[in-house]
Amino acid sequence: MYRIYDTPSAIREVQIYLGKAGNPDILVVPSGVYDENTRLSVRDFQKREGLLESGTVDYETFERLYDVYVILRDGEETRRKVDSFISFPLFPGRSADGIAHINRMLMRLLDYYGYTHNLRPSSFYSIETAQAVNILNEIYRLENQGYIDEVLYMRMIKDHDSIGKFTLNRE
Repeated sequence: MYRIYDTPSAIREVQIYLGKAGNPDILVVPSGVYDENTRLSVRDFQKREGLLESGTVDYETFERLYDVYVILRDGEETRRKVDSFISFPLFPGRSADGIAHINRMLMRLLDYYGYTHNLRPSSFYSIETAQAVNILNEIYRLENQGYIDEVLYMRMIKDHDSIGKFTLNRE
């Protein structure tokens, strides 16, 4: 989709997305020039997301990059307001007040998607929580890392909010 000969504004847009959703160890400056760091960052993003590692931005790469960018961008403010007490990544076996909130979200999301579960709104990251996280990673087509990171959490919040709006509109 975006290659070296594409317009600077389109390349700059991709570079802005990579600035938030890309690897922070690869410096990408939104210059509008498809330089080597941009190509490396795109390739790293493609690898992390399980896409074809071409270093160019095709439609699927752009869609996924934009989705991750929006989740992180929108989630920053939400996370500051609501969940500043949660530190990521969250691993199985942990206990915290924020995990009760996450378990409630997981219960609602799994109910919405039609999955049966044994979750309870406890403050413990249980085996049932881990199973629910695995299911959501499959639904969202994210890599199953065995823990909850900020990308998954922000996606859960966005999805949970959308479901809430959907169910309110149906009533």
